[in-house]
Amino acid sequence: MLKRNKNCRFTIEEEKEIIERYLNGSGGTILGKEYSCSPDTIRNILKAYNIKRRSLKEARRTSIDLDEKAFEEIKSPEQSY
Repeated sequence: MLKRNKNCRFTIEEEKEIIERYLNGSGGTILGKEYSCSPDTIRNILKAYNIKRRSLKEARRTSIDLDEKAFEEIKSPEQSY
């Protein structure tokens, strides 16, 4: 049961699992809830392993797929609603 240092809450194996899940699209808040820790703890793990965090725009894109051209041409009252 190796840890990065004595102050780490998670083992290296658990941290790698958290990183893998983050890279596959899970957010820091969700991971924090699932691992019973704060999102700050998740951010610290990512920082320790030099994992680039997603921007807010990128994070929102993972959960909702938006069609940015949907409102370029509004042809009916229903579409404008």
